[in-house]
Amino acid sequence: ATNDNMHLAQQLWGLGEAARHYEASNLARAANIKTAMATIATRLRANQNADGGWGRYTGYGSDALVTAQVGLAIDYTNPSAGDPAIRKAVAWLLTQQQGDGSWTSSNGIMSTHESTTTMVAIWLPTILDRLGSIDATVSATFPPDVQPSDFVPVPDQSTTDAAGNLVVSWALTGV
Repeated sequence: ATNDNMHLAQQLWGLGEAARHYEASNLARAANIKTAMATIATRLRANQNADGGWGRYTGYGSDALVTAQVGLAIDYTNPSAGDPAIRKAVAWLLTQQQGDGSWTSSNGIMSTHESTTTMVAIWLPTILDRLGSIDATVSATFPPDVQPSDFVPVPDQSTTDAAGNLVVSWALTGV
């Protein structure tokens, strides 16, 4: 058994594609594959961190690349729109987006943002289409020399951090 969540996700992807192949020609084999998929998906769900993401290994901090890969893999099990593990993963990923729009691999799996951002960009539209909408907290930080005004909608919270930056956040429901 492995505690490498990326390895488990890749196993689940492969089995998911095999199940698709055999559904048309060998239902018994497809059923056996789906049983194996359920076992791996259960392990992955058990490995989810409390914040909603997954780390490379069990016990590692959450990582956007790993979370997107696990999310794509679990999607082969056809999770429901109300699946709390998936909703938490999406909400966590949304909090990890960098100011330039990218995502990074906090576990150091990739040294550039491109691979992580690509994986997140593949999974988020797929899962958001399935979920329909989510609740999310969005924030923006403005340096002291920028004085934004007339926010629409009005922020739920505005604070000034130790560096003098204005930090504004919104709790969005059903976006």
